Amino acid sequence: RGDLHRPADLAEEVARIHGYERIPARMPVVRQTGGLTVQQRAERAVHVAARAGGFHEVRTRPFTGERTLVGAVPSDGRVVLENPLAKDAATMAPSLVEGLLAAVRRNVGQGRPGVALYELARVFRPSGDPMDAALKALTDYWRWQDTAGAALPTQPRTLALAAQGLRGGDEWLDDDPWDVYDLLAVLDEVVARAAPPDGHDWQLVREPTEREGLHPGRTARLVLRGTEVGVVGQLHPDEAERRD
Repeated sequence: RGDLHRPADLAEEVARIHGYERIPARMPVVRQTGGLTVQQRAERAVHVAARAGGFHEVRTRPFTGERTLVGAVPSDGRVVLENPLAKDAATMAPSLVEGLLAAVRRNVGQGRPGVALYELARVFRPSGDPMDAALKALTDYWRWQDTAGAALPTQPRTLALAAQGLRGGDEWLDDDPWDVYDLLAVLDEVVARAAPPDGHDWQLVREPTEREGLHPGRTARLVLRGTEVGVVGQLHPDEAERRD
């Protein structure tokens, strides 16, 4: 037979002679069960906690300029692009702070009396950055490598929140201003949801600190099991004026 070129052609011919109507209809056996991965469940828990706190999700670009606020686990390490699209987008974002501040500035410029935003996205630091030590203290499943086994930039998914002005909308009973405790409530809830069943020591400890771009005396680093995992504070007036 010149028209039989593949096993499927032969199977079709046998089925035609046997009779298609005599072949029962059965669903194939699926050995893989559905469901969410551990990481997907963790990310959903973060979104639930942030939205329950009144924050709205944003997506900002993963590029920044040379001058940028770093926030948690500060360092001078940058992942520099060889062919950047713009001068103010020459490096991969070492934190989500700059993107969120730009989004807040845009909302304020549109006349909103208050805004509360959050973002869950990757940040990028060179391999060997101090952030590596922070990740190693919390988990051993974080290293990034290419197909040849060479180290890639450190790029964990992180959570950032920013709030400014007054609460507003039908979901609020008052128009009190947003404050730092609104952010801390969300972060505490995220840690509580991420903690293992026996993780009684999974609590964020606030320790006074100073950080570039943040107001001295109104800034604290967040420590989990002896490791800095975040920072919270008020934007320094000079930084606020520079961004207008």
